[in-house]
Amino acid sequence: MKKILFFSILALILAMSAVAYAQDEPVNSDTAVAPAEEIIAADLGEAEPTVLPTNTFGYFFKNLGQTIKATLTFDPAKKAELMLKFANERLLEAQKLAEQNPSDEKVQAMIAKAQEKYQKLMEKAQTRVEKLKEKNDSRAEQLLDKLADRQLKHQQLMENLEEKMPNLTEEQKQKLEQLREQALERYSQFVEKVEQHKEKVRERLEKVIDNNNEQMNLRRLKIMEQLGDKLENENLKEGLIEAKEAMREKVINQLKEQATPEKIEEFKVSLENLGGEGEGYGLRVLNFLDERLDQRAVLEKTLNQFGQKLEEVKNQKVNQLKARLETATDQLRTELLKPLQSGEIHSVEVLEAVKAKLTNPRAIEALENAQEKQIEQFNRRIEKIEDPVRIEKLKEQVEERPAIKRNIQKVVPQIMNKIENRLEIRKENQDKVEPISEQPRIDEPSEAEPDETVTNEAEGE
Repeated sequence: MKKILFFSILALILAMSAVAYAQDEPVNSDTAVAPAEEIIAADLGEAEPTVLPTNTFGYFFKNLGQTIKATLTFDPAKKAELMLKFANERLLEAQKLAEQNPSDEKVQAMIAKAQEKYQKLMEKAQTRVEKLKEKNDSRAEQLLDKLADRQLKHQQLMENLEEKMPNLTEEQKQKLEQLREQALERYSQFVEKVEQHKEKVRERLEKVIDNNNEQMNLRRLKIMEQLGDKLENENLKEGLIEAKEAMREKVINQLKEQATPEKIEEFKVSLENLGGEGEGYGLRVLNFLDERLDQRAVLEKTLNQFGQKLEEVKNQKVNQLKARLETATDQLRTELLKPLQSGEIHSVEVLEAVKAKLTNPRAIEALENAQEKQIEQFNRRIEKIEDPVRIEKLKEQVEERPAIKRNIQKVVPQIMNKIENRLEIRKENQDKVEPISEQPRIDEPSEAEPDETVTNEAEGE
């Protein structure tokens, strides 16, 4: 009798949770209409959410159904997929709430809570994938690809969330930015645990390149700049840089194919929207793109007008950063300059361009301090890179920029000799290093871990 009662209650709960999902139909990505830089449910492989936290009764049963589903899922790969799915849903719910009523304080609190739940779910998904990788489970590779794809899209969605809620207080904005940064920080730590070779990092991130939308790719370049700063492993970071270069090439090819007056203006607007006034990461992307666009425009004349618009926006952003640095407090100056302390050559160039315009002595001093840190990063990068091809490319980049070379040599006088020495050592070592090969994979699914806690997996409470 007790068993009958238990299964009757379980059936009722599942039926009620099914009602909560009843209106959620898969979205056809060919017909969904969204702004060019908007992440929609179909981009995450999900249905548009219709049951939101504002619907107390329906949302309770939706979460209850997710908790039961997680509890009854024992296969670790399927459970990782499920945690990722629930994480997607939390962000999509937050986005829908922001679209419906962005100024309501209760809704804003729900959005912050949804992001916090998202963080926990992503952590669980990453932990399970890490364990699968340790066991050489063949399914880990596909999940790692999916996590890379979703992480960049999640970051983009969270950035868009902030833009949808212009009435947030400074404290609320900082909270959302902190949550977004924490998610990227955790992902960078996860990458360093599960990846051994830069080629894998490059391959996974190249799969995130959008074949049809250069505006999406521009936003993702900025996110990759941010991710690169969080990676400690310089060789994995080189894999990320190679992926950025591939994405940059794709953007330029996309521009070349659509060189109409409308597309040129659209491109300019996309560049202007790449970060706030004088925002460092946006400037890094502009300089990174400008370097290659200039090279290609020499032979591909259709790209000239895009290059002119890029130069125009870049100068505008440099002037904005200069104006902010001139009047900012010392603490704010440090924060503004922090994104520009990367050891990549396009970051070095941005600081040079800004320094040339500054007049405030304290602002100049702050920028010079940032330059020293930047060059120290550049120096560390040289010491850690293992690939001779990447070292050779770095050498060429420095040689092509005499003014930057002089500034680097002020901090590290023997920098060119150091690059040459590292190049020789790496070339010698390359012949001794065994070719990269993947460890053997186990095709059978891993067994479920009996001691793993499954209660409240969906974070529905």
